Amino acid sequence: MAITITDSALNRLELLKKKRQTPTAVLRIGVRGGGCSGLSYYMDLVETPEPKDKIFSFGEGHRVAVDKKSYLFVNGTEIDFQK
Repeated sequence: MAITITDSALNRLELLKKKRQTPTAVLRIGVRGGGCSGLSYYMDLVETPEPKDKIFSFGEGHRVAVDKKSYLFVNGTEIDFQK
């Protein structure tokens, strides 16, 4: 299994990278523990992934990075964007 990303999410990612003027940015996703409901998920655009991140490439130059611990929880996830 792996992480997948829809065309809608790729289009949004491209728009955000253009808006922030960071064309080489990487979408970093992960999971944090804590809170009443257990886990919380996060997303961020970063210039450089962490050295031990698992990297997935999509489209023309789009990458998603996931730290090794979070990968156990997000493996098989599809990233989508809806208005």
